[in-house]
Amino acid sequence: MAKKTTTPAPAISIDAVKEQVKTHLTPKDTKGNPAHDRHLTDSQRTWLIIDEITDGLKSQNPQGGITKALVVKAVTELVQEGIIKQRLRKPPHISEYTSVH
Repeated sequence: MAKKTTTPAPAISIDAVKEQVKTHLTPKDTKGNPAHDRHLTDSQRTWLIIDEITDGLKSQNPQGGITKALVVKAVTELVQEGIIKQRLRKPPHISEYTSVH
C-alpha cells in the first residue's frame, strides 16, 4: 500500500503575503519611499497582473516560499477589503491590480 504524502504547510502566512503585495503595489518616489498617488487617474497608475506580482515578490525574496496560489489568495482578500483595485485588461481580459492609496 502506498504511503499517503502530505504537503507541507506554507512557509509564509497569508497576512505576510498580503503585506508584501501591498508594499509591491504601492508607488515609490525617486528615493524609494512610498509616494501617495491619490491624484493620479487610473490610466496614470501602474497596473500589474498576478504573474507580475508573483515574479516581483519572488525576485525580492527567492527563499520566501511565495507561490502563485498564495498571491492569488492575498490579492483576492485585498480586493475584497478595498485596499487594492481590480480591472480587466482589454483582450485577452486578464485582471490587473493597483494600490488604492
